[in-house]
Order: sequence, then structure tokens, then C-alpha cells
Amino acid sequence: MGKFTEIISGIITVLIVISFWYLIRRIVKAYSNRINDAEDYKQNLTTILEEIRDELKISNNSKNKNTNEPL
Repeated sequence: MGKFTEIISGIITVLIVISFWYLIRRIVKAYSNRINDAEDYKQNLTTILEEIRDELKISNNSKNKNTNEPL
């Protein structure tokens, strides 16, 4: 009976360690995904703002050309 109790105790300890490791791994992975999503969002936002800036430059250049023409 004592040997059986030692084996069960060892198995339970191993299961607790594995469960704890799995939980920590899931938490770290979730935070990693959030960080990656934030970086992707930042990159996408930067790209969009650069495109808007370029379009505004083109619009201002064409507007300036039209206003400088003699009537």
C-alpha cells in the first residue's frame, strides 16, 4: 500500500508541474500574440498615414499649379 501511495503522489506531482507549465506557456503566448498584433496595427497605421500624406502632397501640388496659372 505504501509503494502505491508513493507512485500516486509522484504522478500527481508530475501532473501538477505539467499543468502549471502549460498554464504559464498559454499566458506568455497570449501576451506575445497581443504584442505582435499591436506591432502589426502600428505598422498598418503608419502605412496608411504615409499614403494619406502622399495623397495630400499630390493634391496640394496640383492645387498650387492651378492657382498659379494666369486667368
